Amino acid sequence: MSVRFRTVVQRHHDPTTVLPVPRAVMLRLSPRRRVRVQVTLPGYRYRTTIAAVGDWFFIPFGQTRQRHTGIIVGDEVEVVVDLDSPPLGSDHSMVNPMASGAPRMSIARNRTPLQR
Repeated sequence: MSVRFRTVVQRHHDPTTVLPVPRAVMLRLSPRRRVRVQVTLPGYRYRTTIAAVGDWFFIPFGQTRQRHTGIIVGDEVEVVVDLDSPPLGSDHSMVNPMASGAPRMSIARNRTPLQR
């Protein structure tokens, strides 16, 4: 699912910079408070997690990304977010190597001859 919206880049706590996400956008994406997404800005795309503080949702937008995009605090930008799978907290977000039939590694392999 892809959602497009406009937002103004804000400084949350110095030096943290964020892209605020409207509540209506979050409700369209997922009922969860933290959602993995792929963010597309003009000429730049990255993977991150939409976070929440109270009823306020935001996408982290650090100094490195500001340098790469030329977008700074106060700029209004068009943002496209796509759900990135698997969602946080889903059964697929944690891999169980024993369930996949992967061979077990013997602990003895990691021991020195004196420890065996």
